[in-house]
Amino acid sequence: ALVTFHQFVKPALLKIMGCTYSGQLTLQAVLTKTVKKKQGRLEFVRAKLNSTLDGLTVTPVDGQESHMLGGLALANCLMHFPAEDSMLDAGTMVAVELLDWFGWLTTLTDPLQAALEYP
Repeated sequence: ALVTFHQFVKPALLKIMGCTYSGQLTLQAVLTKTVKKKQGRLEFVRAKLNSTLDGLTVTPVDGQESHMLGGLALANCLMHFPAEDSMLDAGTMVAVELLDWFGWLTTLTDPLQAALEYP
């Protein structure tokens, strides 16, 4: 429910409130471990985005089920797992969307750095 809120409800609320909302900040990162799912639907995988000397990497966190809030608490991004795929191998370049629960990332000069530093 929280991921659905982040994807659909929060943008609608911000628009109703008259806030300028430029959409989610989406980046590309290298997946650090293989992930699997059933083919046929887009999934947003809770993950931790990290910056290394080689660029951005993303690692899925434990606890992907909707009732497991621990995984969501550890995540700083949502990794896009395309509907047509059933497996993404480690080393694959994937789209990641920074989690911005309070809308503060869109007001910063360097939202990526802020997201990486946020616990």
